[in-house]
Amino acid sequence: MKKIIAFVLCLVLVAACLCSCGKADGSSDAAAENNGGYNIEYKNLTAGYISHTSDLDATIMKSDTFECMDDFYLFLPKGTELSYPNNFAVYCYNNQFALDTALTEGCGQNMLRYSVQVSSDVKTLSADCYVRLSVEGKVKDVTITVPDGLENQVFTGTKEDLLFAPQIKAVENVLTGRESAINYIFITDLHYDKDPTAQKSEALFKQVKAAVEIANSNDSIDFIAIGGDTTSGMYATKAEALKYTAEILEPLKQSRKPVFVAMGNHDDNSYHSFHTDGFNESEIVSDKDWSDNIIKTICPENIVKDSKYTDSKYYYYDLTAKKTRVICLDALDYRAKHDASGVIKTLPVKDANALNEKEKYWSGTSYWGYSEGQMQWLTREAMTAPDDWNYMFISHMGVDIDTMSNHYETKYGATLRSILAAYKDRRLVSNSTVSADFTRAKGKVLSYHFGHTHRELTKYSKDIDLWQICTATAQVSTDAAVIGAPKTEQDTKGNDWVSYDRKYGSENEACMDVISATSSDIVKFALGAGSNEDLKYE
Repeated sequence: MKKIIAFVLCLVLVAACLCSCGKADGSSDAAAENNGGYNIEYKNLTAGYISHTSDLDATIMKSDTFECMDDFYLFLPKGTELSYPNNFAVYCYNNQFALDTALTEGCGQNMLRYSVQVSSDVKTLSADCYVRLSVEGKVKDVTITVPDGLENQVFTGTKEDLLFAPQIKAVENVLTGRESAINYIFITDLHYDKDPTAQKSEALFKQVKAAVEIANSNDSIDFIAIGGDTTSGMYATKAEALKYTAEILEPLKQSRKPVFVAMGNHDDNSYHSFHTDGFNESEIVSDKDWSDNIIKTICPENIVKDSKYTDSKYYYYDLTAKKTRVICLDALDYRAKHDASGVIKTLPVKDANALNEKEKYWSGTSYWGYSEGQMQWLTREAMTAPDDWNYMFISHMGVDIDTMSNHYETKYGATLRSILAAYKDRRLVSNSTVSADFTRAKGKVLSYHFGHTHRELTKYSKDIDLWQICTATAQVSTDAAVIGAPKTEQDTKGNDWVSYDRKYGSENEACMDVISATSSDIVKFALGAGSNEDLKYE
């Protein structure tokens, strides 16, 4: 039997904009039972008549006899029937909220010069779509009959409300039954510029906002992680670099879940100097600049940084209820010296004999990896949680050479691997850099997640019993997403890893991963372009 959705006009603004599963906008069970169906409370009704003036927009012409929906939509599944005893019109919109004439006509609504010929005939949707209504009388009296079993696909709200509704529902379905896992959203390599095309800029902001909306709408999500290379790092001044980094990250301040931001090799703004004639180290973003302007404004107050290095761009955060410590590493830890205001005075020397001035010093263009100090902090302070706790790692770069762009070796990657191996084997680790005792450890490193390569990658390493996961770039293109066949290869230790040649997403889709990790498996769910995987631990 088909479900009939009865409308109840809400005279005040409803608190919840999106419908909940089974009952729209949080309506009570009693209300649903009393009306013999599911209540949809809606707002922003405007008395008037809608006359379409273009394929992309609609204007409202006032009329005393017609009532219509203003900036408010219903997302209804294919096969839904709409009926009303008087004249009424149905307008169908695509997923970009543009009026779709073919869909509108396909559901039985005749269009003539974009003016509506109203009728009282039953109208049936020929595809999933957003709809708006205009009726001779009251919109609340329209009967909407949804195909049996599809009632949970109904969403209501303004255009802004509905923008992320399908993604929210998809994530909810994936995480059902996995509430006790560590669940998070990972988005990386936005490469935001100050003057991209409006289309690309809007798409990037849409992705960041989507991450926030999804996290806020799902109690199972524990945090959001930004994997680095937030901007291109091609600004004339570091003031601009910091300004535009903060600009694209601004929506994250609305997140009700913790947000962790890793620094990428482009984020220190050294690429501007590297690709221009001038070379001015004072326009490079220092550790203090990043710590004061990004970490302190976006990340939780109770993150724990290096007690021996106040300006560390690496830190950890405890998910106490789930006995898990999230460690955010800094893959750009070249430790340039700066003054009290954060201005870099001296860059570390890379090659004193280099003929090119820019090749003499380390910066984001060349130093890719960690530092001795960071590895010491990792064993001295970070991996010191209670014995039965688990760990998760967030970084811009992977552990191994096989996971890096152009097979570039991650600095101190070998040291990091030795630490992870010792933890997995419950033994001591002692070398010229670090010393730690993991003999009493009972937990597990659940995952190591990074960006940087601009492609999807998953790799399981047997010697450290760890899945390394790389999320593709969130950078957008006007072309469709490119997803090639997966390539299964082997690293230098004989471990299998799978790479997907996904380089760019289109301007109308997201590219982020939702991860659900336990000690036995990791569910990787791609929002937008990408692949879904169930990664098992042995």
